[in-house]
Amino acid sequence: MSLIRSNFVEMEGSIQKVLDTIVKNNVDLTKEFYNIQKSTRSQENHLGTGEMGLMTEWAGQVNYDEFAKGHENNYRHVKYSTGIQIERELLDDEEFAEIKKRTTKKAYAVMKTLNFHAVQAFEQAFGTFLSADGLSLCNASHTIVPGADAQSNISTSALTVDSLETAMKTMREFKDDKGHPMMYMPDMIICGEGLRKTAQQIVGSDREAYTADNQKNVYKSEEGMQYFCTPWITGNKWFLVDSKAMKDGGHLNWYMRRDPRKFEYQDDFDTEVGKYKAVGRWSLGADSPFFIIGHNVA
Repeated sequence: MSLIRSNFVEMEGSIQKVLDTIVKNNVDLTKEFYNIQKSTRSQENHLGTGEMGLMTEWAGQVNYDEFAKGHENNYRHVKYSTGIQIERELLDDEEFAEIKKRTTKKAYAVMKTLNFHAVQAFEQAFGTFLSADGLSLCNASHTIVPGADAQSNISTSALTVDSLETAMKTMREFKDDKGHPMMYMPDMIICGEGLRKTAQQIVGSDREAYTADNQKNVYKSEEGMQYFCTPWITGNKWFLVDSKAMKDGGHLNWYMRRDPRKFEYQDDFDTEVGKYKAVGRWSLGADSPFFIIGHNVA
């Protein structure tokens, strides 16, 4: 093994340690919002179905139920890459601070890319992020199966106690294609940093916000309401979700075909440059929109 290759290979371990540290110490929004699954294919296909009916009284044999065909969702993985180059001179001159700076910036770029993609379900909920029915994730015309009655999960109300109560009531009244309540349990507000104080005032105190009475805050004590804020969500839009349903596999899904959180190495003999790349392939989407109510506030 040549001296240059030996030096760059040794450097590879140090560079990976920097990436591992950045990954460990920074929020990973893919884990906060998605059901994450590994994939071994170029595309994953979900065949949606309607709901089953209630059990029936025994009449001598099992009552085998039927379900309607739902909306199909296809998760086709897209490839992404980034990398850094380390010149031989940086190693010879022991410019380790410069090497670490480049590595750190690139490690942050990997995590920022994953977080940017993860938050598009909310940032683009009223536009380009689609549910399996082909409509924006938050839309007035969603159906649980083709041909069913439309149900809206979109509002323009600002984040207040009253609008939160309205959204919770709306989500609890969503019906499946058999006409039964879907039994969603809204328990989390998701918003940008501009609404952090409001969200915290509404659900974070023991007593009800914005009232003169010293009465118990039911959103904290009985509903167990939480809030999650991130600067990746811009403006005044906010969302109410059932956080358990959101990640149960029937709603927000993330397929990781190739995880980018690992640097791979190759050196160039002629240019004396070591190249370190991070390559990933993944796909994400929403099978059902009924775990969320989005508020598109101007």
